[in-house]
Amino acid sequence: RTQDTLATMQRLERHRGHFYNWYETRTLKPLLPLYISSVDSGNLAGHLLTLGSGLREQADEKIFTPQIFAGLRDTVKVLRDLAPENSALAKLDAELEQAPASLRAAYALLESATGQATKLAAALASGEAELKVWSQTLKRNCEEHLAELLFLAPWLALPTAVRSSRREEALTSKSEIRNLKSEISQSLLTSAATKLEETLAQLDHAPTLREASQLDQLLSPLIGAGASLTELSRCLREASEHARQRLLALEALAKQSDALAAGMDFTFLFNPARDLFSIGCNVTERRCDISFYDLLASEARLCSYVAIALGQVPQDHWFSMGRLLVASRGEPILVSWSGSMFEYLMPLLVMPNYENTLLDHTCKAAVQQQIKYGKLRGVPWGISESGYNRTDVQLNYQYRAFGVPGLGLKRGLAEDLVIAPYA
Repeated sequence: RTQDTLATMQRLERHRGHFYNWYETRTLKPLLPLYISSVDSGNLAGHLLTLGSGLREQADEKIFTPQIFAGLRDTVKVLRDLAPENSALAKLDAELEQAPASLRAAYALLESATGQATKLAAALASGEAELKVWSQTLKRNCEEHLAELLFLAPWLALPTAVRSSRREEALTSKSEIRNLKSEISQSLLTSAATKLEETLAQLDHAPTLREASQLDQLLSPLIGAGASLTELSRCLREASEHARQRLLALEALAKQSDALAAGMDFTFLFNPARDLFSIGCNVTERRCDISFYDLLASEARLCSYVAIALGQVPQDHWFSMGRLLVASRGEPILVSWSGSMFEYLMPLLVMPNYENTLLDHTCKAAVQQQIKYGKLRGVPWGISESGYNRTDVQLNYQYRAFGVPGLGLKRGLAEDLVIAPYA
């Protein structure tokens, strides 16, 4: 998905490295007016840099994490809500609840779950549309997880692998070690057998991707020492090759992410006289907006952070953003423009936060204010930028900022009550 997304982004027309705000999704042509938003470009650059780092971190992550079973259970729970009497779903839910710790047990559970999901999808194929869609989703997810595990750990599919029942899962790699040891020629040194034992134990604890790329080096003393060992060696070579392919793909994607972020020129959006970023630039009319992002409690602070980090604007700019305070319950809070959750919290998705600072205190206090306001108005809390119940001539819902009175400078915040689910 990341490859496909970045490949599509590479095809989009840009201006000085910036993506335009609006494109026709069917043709990928930019829509008029050709507009670049400082805050949106800053957010994109910050998240692309984070994505690049995250892709590189995958090299030292284990090739299997038990969290995948929690994800599958979420899908099962959706199905159980739709079909509460289905005993097969209850059985699968119970099995997935005990997430296995070892690679072998994970493979056995995934294989079992895939078989059960396939049967469920077939049984529910003629049922309600929503049941059919979710059962197909569960089947597809199980199959993808199983394929991914076998791609990086193909030795799990060897005949000695633990299969079918949960009782058989109790068999550990020790029995496999005994079987394999019996095939080792008497002429092989004891150290080779010991090496095998260590290798199998290591494999069952799930190697990292980087470790998997070097698995073909583990069994070199045992090549040709029996059918099972030869098969195991083949699987380890295959795993290493696949892991190396994955590492190369991850690094290539990380470089693309970095390049897309670093390629954005923020200097033309920055006004040196004001030491602030313009709201944006209308490229069609070749002019920047005369309004500026001038508050620290704003979603635009991520743009400022990234542009400073890229060396495109001076570090002093950070201290040019306004720190206007309002009193809440006798405590000072940085004021924002519209009092939205987005302004206070969105940059924290990827920016560092430091306890006992003005920003940290402000974000926590803003959340408390949102909760208090929700209770006051008798609604779920979480007010932010959002689509709302007004449409244009093409029946597209409109979008604008909503917020909590007392947190924002904008007038009339109490006149609308729109709750944003993401907030």
